[in-house]
Amino acid sequence: MSDRAFELAKNIKLLVLDVDGVLTDGGLYYGDNGLAMKRFNVQDGLGIKLAQAVGLEIGVISGLDQKPVANRVNELGIKHYYAGKHKKVPLLKEICEKVGVELSEAAFMGDDWIDIAPCAVPEWLWLYPMDSRRLSKSQIGFQPVPAARGQCAKRLVLFSRPGVCWMKP
Repeated sequence: MSDRAFELAKNIKLLVLDVDGVLTDGGLYYGDNGLAMKRFNVQDGLGIKLAQAVGLEIGVISGLDQKPVANRVNELGIKHYYAGKHKKVPLLKEICEKVGVELSEAAFMGDDWIDIAPCAVPEWLWLYPMDSRRLSKSQIGFQPVPAARGQCAKRLVLFSRPGVCWMKP
């Protein structure tokens, strides 16, 4: 990982996540009844809860508006959730304002074309899964991991704070 990426990660107070391809494997599953189903990784859920416990704000912006995502976001206690939204940069800025953080204190994790626009903002730290579409392979310098395999949890350790225990004894 690049020194710049580590430097940016030290100051992160807000992490905003895409859903499909980040918190899920990117597949769309439909039952016989036509209802959507999603596969979430429990490691990501635990990572999000631990990050929240040490003060990291979490937001979610999804291009789709689906009940399983709303259920998962609610289950994880994520307060900043936007569904059915494709223009993510204005929402990222809105969440920053609501939370009271500077752009340089925000990170975004996304995997597809509509998620590339946020990475064009130089102040933001952009994270991505292994199979994502990105502008260049050397963009930020984080070693990507496969989608929906605990990748979000693996990235959250970047934002852990020195001297802070993630779990109470």
